Amino acid sequence: MIYVTGDTHGYLDIHKLGGSQFSKGRQLTKDDYVIILGDFGLLWAHNRTKQEQYWLDWLSDKPWTTLVIDGNHENHTLLDDLELDSKFGSIVGCVSRDIYHLQRGEVYEIDGTSVFIMGGATSTDKAWRTEGVSWWPRELPSRDEVEYAMTNLDIWDWDVDYVLTHTAPRIIIENHFGYRDQPDYLTKFLDVVYGKCRYKHWYFGHFHKDCVVGDRITSVYQDIYKLG
Repeated sequence: MIYVTGDTHGYLDIHKLGGSQFSKGRQLTKDDYVIILGDFGLLWAHNRTKQEQYWLDWLSDKPWTTLVIDGNHENHTLLDDLELDSKFGSIVGCVSRDIYHLQRGEVYEIDGTSVFIMGGATSTDKAWRTEGVSWWPRELPSRDEVEYAMTNLDIWDWDVDYVLTHTAPRIIIENHFGYRDQPDYLTKFLDVVYGKCRYKHWYFGHFHKDCVVGDRITSVYQDIYKLG
């Protein structure tokens, strides 16, 4: 089984994965998966703090395997430096025991389900953050990563079971969240995916809202959804 939920922001919003709020999690095994849709935030300090290690161990000790999509509020230097492993038909980053980072632009086959992954987003608060300390330019995928994503979708004939991203297509952002700022090339690319890709459902995080925002597309924050 595969479940998805929204941003955890380090330990600030991770409690939704505790037993009292996610009772179904008690019945899962390491062959089941919970995917966090960006702003994971538990790889933050360059010298890992005791608090970060505590919560990584807390998550590793859960019955399931945790998979992470990167958001904008991440230490992307640490994510880029992770040891890589081969899983789900491609490459993942090894965050900690039974916690893996799903790479941008990949299509994975997880528990018999095909999922297209695209992390990253533009931080609206980056003017108040410090580069290399609390904000990283790698919050947005590179042009090469977007091209790689398109190549992978071409291989799959733009037909996957689920699309899982941190941010949303520009058309969704404007119509449902009211933002009219200058579009970035990531949300423009997601517009292409939204218009061209065939999928059962699309889930994204980032906006701190739990709501259905379109046909087969859902904004996720505190809720936990079972795929399929």
